[in-house]
Amino acid sequence: GRLALHHADFYRLHDESDLFGTGFFDLTPEGAFLVEWLNRVPSAAPVDHLNVDLEVIDERQRRLTISSSGPKSDVLLTRWQQRLPLASMPNIEG
Repeated sequence: GRLALHHADFYRLHDESDLFGTGFFDLTPEGAFLVEWLNRVPSAAPVDHLNVDLEVIDERQRRLTISSSGPKSDVLLTRWQQRLPLASMPNIEG
């Protein structure tokens, strides 16, 4: 089915008070949130979430590390791994 996707970039934020001014907390909880620079305001993440980290190895290589933090995200990560066999993809780790 279709799922609403909300995108937020926290790069310019310093703390949760900055985030309140953006309207982020007014977004509907329905759907998925893709948040860049979540480490700037980690309290904005729900307890149960997927974390996708993209690390620059060198000019041509990146390392993708995906982790889950609860029962719902565990299921999502398992389904993702089943559909996208990470072991067969170069430079991607699960």
